[in-house]
Amino acid sequence: MLLGLTVPQVTAQQGPAIEAALRSFRPLTDATALGMQPARVELVTLDQTMTAQQFVQRYPSSVPAEQVYVMNGVEATTSLSRGTLVKRVVGGIGR
Repeated sequence: MLLGLTVPQVTAQQGPAIEAALRSFRPLTDATALGMQPARVELVTLDQTMTAQQFVQRYPSSVPAEQVYVMNGVEATTSLSRGTLVKRVVGGIGR
């Protein structure tokens, strides 16, 4: 379902174009597109101390290591203590 909200002046000027755009949507039937799953953030509780680089090697993500470092606010050489919650990305494009 699509819903649009605008002021009367815009509707008066652009109404037909807006309506045409809304009517251009069709049901999605492409099997590849329908089978896509979103990327999700997963929390991992570390069972031992390791560097952030070791974390991305042991717990691969579906995004580059640099993005994992950024989302955790660390650098590759940062030491992460046992029991620390660390984020990684699973699923989505490419996985």
